[in-house]
This record gives sequence, structure tokens and C-alpha cells, in this order.
Amino acid sequence: MTDTSSKVEKLPAVFNEYIDPLSNDIPVEEAISFDQFEAINNLEPDAEEALITESKDWLIEPNAAEKTISNLGPEQQPIDTRMLELKSKLETTYALSDIDMAKYLTFAADEIPIIPLRSAVLVMTKESLKLHNDIARKLKLELIESGQTKAKFKIVTQEDFDALMTTAEESKAIHSVNRNSEETTAVAKREFEKIVQKGYDVNASDIQFVLGHDLVVNYIVDKRVRSNLRIVKGQEMGDRLISQAINTNKGGGDINYDSPQSIPFKANVKDKDNHTKRIQLRAEKVPIVIDGVENALGLVIRMVKTETPLTLDQLNADAPVKSAFKKAFNKPQGMTLVTGPTSSGKTTLLGGALYYFPQDLTARTLEDPVELKLNEINPNIMQMSQPKEKWDEFLSSILRLAPKLIMLGETRTLMQAETLIQATMTGHITVSTLHTNSAIGIIDRLLDIGVPLEDLTTPKLLELLVATRLAPKTCQKCALVFEEISAERQAIVKQVMGDLKDYSQLRFANIEQTPCLASQQPKACVCTNGVKGMVGITEFIKPTLAMTDFIRKNKTTGLETWLRERGWVSMKDVAIFKAKKGEIDIFMAASEIDGLLEEEEYDPHFHDIYSYYS
Repeated sequence: MTDTSSKVEKLPAVFNEYIDPLSNDIPVEEAISFDQFEAINNLEPDAEEALITESKDWLIEPNAAEKTISNLGPEQQPIDTRMLELKSKLETTYALSDIDMAKYLTFAADEIPIIPLRSAVLVMTKESLKLHNDIARKLKLELIESGQTKAKFKIVTQEDFDALMTTAEESKAIHSVNRNSEETTAVAKREFEKIVQKGYDVNASDIQFVLGHDLVVNYIVDKRVRSNLRIVKGQEMGDRLISQAINTNKGGGDINYDSPQSIPFKANVKDKDNHTKRIQLRAEKVPIVIDGVENALGLVIRMVKTETPLTLDQLNADAPVKSAFKKAFNKPQGMTLVTGPTSSGKTTLLGGALYYFPQDLTARTLEDPVELKLNEINPNIMQMSQPKEKWDEFLSSILRLAPKLIMLGETRTLMQAETLIQATMTGHITVSTLHTNSAIGIIDRLLDIGVPLEDLTTPKLLELLVATRLAPKTCQKCALVFEEISAERQAIVKQVMGDLKDYSQLRFANIEQTPCLASQQPKACVCTNGVKGMVGITEFIKPTLAMTDFIRKNKTTGLETWLRERGWVSMKDVAIFKAKKGEIDIFMAASEIDGLLEEEEYDPHFHDIYSYYS
């Protein structure tokens, strides 16, 4: 074959860029000029064939030759019939071939305006190329790297693209008839895996799906919805993504649209070193009401990114908290109860505390589902995962195994509470969680479910009562300083902080992204508006004989005052302590901790709130 290199160099520079689309940012011009066609026409036959093979499927419109020729005057039109032959060859390459539906469904899900053909040809318009240049080149490279070395582009008119799109959508509809087809399932699973991977990459604690007219996916990072990470997909793709991708995971079960469901399952993700890691996911699904949508639902997926518990040191737990857990788990007996709302860090805190449990003793847990691998802490810890409705039965069975420590995922019924009390009083360490607002609230909750007061105040029954929350951690490099917040907020801070003399250590999230001292510095971290990570805010009560005597006489009426008089530190006190050190933004923490910004004494503005009724 004749060497074409010298011939190609004679072509206009812009045409050379079209020939090698991966070497430059591609300038998209109008239809190819007559001079460029003439340059091709003057090549030797072998060189012409080589050049057409290399370039015709990249950026020459199917009707470019015809347009060019028709725009010329009679005296300018070429006589050589080889130009017409070239036009025919160019047009022939744009004949429709089978659409690769697997790739098309993936592209459609990502809203990429490219139609892939089974011949490894990617069809798009010039306008799409302008908008998606980087994506287009990346997709072609991926095809070549996968072995499809003849991967090419076809640039077509919008009219031709729309016609091909109609064919693709018709094929898509045919494929959609059988929703359990391997191809459709694979696409949905890939989309779901990409969503989970993104959640892992941004360190999301939860992924929130709302399926209505569209599927809206939100990521919860540091207790806040990150709107810049939001994903929106079509309703049909959303339905397939949830119903198929989750169902095909082992342990996922069947998803329905009529009742709440809890669905534990696992997924593979890639860590920062590109190593595959298997993580635990827990989905909670509820039906919701959206006008005009028959099967609307909300789904929240909790991401457990590490199954090996972190130590309390790794969790940066306060020294008094660590000391209290260490003593509790090395006593002959006693009940430890941890409370807090969902996503408050109860399981994580208990996992870290169990490092203090002696290695030569046995423990049994009953959970739904198992979230942390506690046997990696102690090989003598045996975990069981059972539905909550079977806990009463299995808890009684655990007692017969005679472990030193018994942990129940959550105390929900009177029978469960009484079984734990019985176990404690017969020489066991018992551990469980509840959902209350405070450590004192644990007493109220147990009384509410029917535990007799005389049982609850049995000496040496209650060993440790803990309440915990998670508050966003301020970034020391990017957060606002005291002088940069509003005068109104400064006044609130002074009111809450009391006699604080130095405000220089305080830090505040920059939610509004206002210009500040930090924003003038080079970006040195990946925080979000001055917030990065979470901080545990934990209060605890170490019950004494005097305290149980007080509860026996008064229940919990006046208990907080009684504790404060004896030096007790509440969750609010702990939050203020951490805010003074610049670890948390007191305004963001206020959404997690009751009364954090409120004065405890009489507030003269109190009556202003209700002046409307006077």
C-alpha cells in the first residue's frame, strides 16, 4: 500500500484533528469544505481508501459532500467522478446497523446523547460533541481498550440522530417488556453499584431514594443532605434500579410498594487504593404519597463502611466515657444501656467499648441485623442475627448458654427488659440500646414499658446509663471564626458561652459560603463549607445507691437537679465544652441536642413568643 503520511500532511490542520480525535480538544466546524474533499480526491487510490477508513466515521456528516457540491457554482463543480464515488462511500458508512441495547440503556441512564451500534460505532451530533467532548473520547478509549479496536464515531445531523433515537427507544420498549431479562437487570445493577460507590467515595452515612415522577437520590454526609451530589433519573429507570438491583442482592428479599420493609444486604465497593471491599447495607423502605404516582416509595440505605469496630481512642471518645465503659465491662455484673435516636452512633460506641471486655470471657449478642464483626474484637463473642419478633424466644435461649455478657440490639418489650434484669441479677453483664432523648430518659422508658419501680431500683442493677449524639465537626482550616458570623449569632454565642473571655478558638460552619478569611487561602482540604466528619457528644450516669434511693422515692422528678448538685455533666454541657475548643459549631449541634441554645433560667423574651394571643 502507498505511504499516506506525506499526503495526509497536505490536508488542512483542522482535518488532521478530526482524523486523530484523541490528541486535541476537538474544534467542531461546519460541513467539510470543498478544498478538503479535493485534497482527499487527489490522493492515490490506496491512500484514499486508507484515509477514508481512518476518518470517515469520525466527524464528516453523511450529507457533507452533497451540501458542499450543491453550494458550488456550475463552473466550480468537480468533473472527476471519484468525488461522487467518495460521497457514496461516505454515505454508505452511515447506514443503520443493530443498536447495542445494553450500552444504550447505560448511556440513556446517564443521559449521554450517544447511540452505540454493535459494530463499535458511536453515533452522535455535532452539538452533542461540543457539550460532551471529554465523555465521547473517554467512551471511545474504553471501547478500544476492551478489544474493540475499530471503535469509531459517526457524526450525523440532528434529524438523522432523532430518527435513530426513535429506533433505539422502540428497541428499549421491547426490552422493557421483559423486566427480568439479563440485560436489563445488569444495567439496573450497574447503576445501583455506581450510586453505592459514590456514597462510599463521599463518605455518606445514608443514601436516600425518593421514587415519584422521577427517581431522586440524595447523599447524607455529616448529617446534612449534600444537594451538589444529588442524582435524578427517570421514573422507569428508578423503578427498575430499586426493584431489580436490590432484589438480586443476596439477602435483599422481594421489594413491595404497600408496606414498610427492612432489607439487609451487602455490596462491593472500591477503596482509595482500588481494592475491592465488601460493605454492609441496610435498606429501610416505606410507601409514600405523591400526586399522580401509583407506586411511590421512599428508601433510605444505611452504609456501614467498616465492619470492624473502631476503638474508643479511634473514635476520639472523652476520657471519662472510656473510663466508665472500662469499669462497667470488668464488673462481675451490671446493666449498661445506651440511648439515642437513629444515626446517633449507639452501635459504633458500643462496638468500641467492647474492646474493654476481657478476652477470656464469652459473650452472646442478638441483633437485627449484625452490623459490626465483634468476633474480630474477641473470638469468644458469638453473634446471632434474628428478626426482632423472634428476640423474646432467642433471648431465653441465650441465657441457657451461660455467657458472661449478653447484648441485645434494642430493648423493645417488657419481656426483653425483664429477661435482661433477671440475667443481670444472676451474675451477667447485660448491654442493650433504647431510643430516648437522654440518659435520664432511660429510666422513664423502662418504667413506660412496664418495668416495676422496685425491680428498676434494685441495688447494683444499673451499672451505666449513656446517651450519645453525633454533631458535625468543624474544619480548623476552612470554618468561620467568631468575628465572621453575624452580630445576632455573636450575641447568642455570648449568651450560651457565659463568661468565656477568649473567642478565638470558636469555629462555625460556612453554610452560606460567604467570603471569609479561609476562602482567601488556597484550598487545602476537602471539607464541606467548613465541616468535615463527626464528633461524638456523650453524657453518662453512673448510678449509685443514693441515686436509686432517690428514684425509688421520686422516680425521675427532680433527678437532673439532684445530679447537677453533685457535679453531673449533661450532654448540653459536653457540647458547649467542645464548642469552646472549636470542635463543633454550636448552631449546627443545636439540631442534635435539645435546648443547646436556650437559657435555662427565666427568659424575658418568653412572653414575646405568645404575644399574638394577648
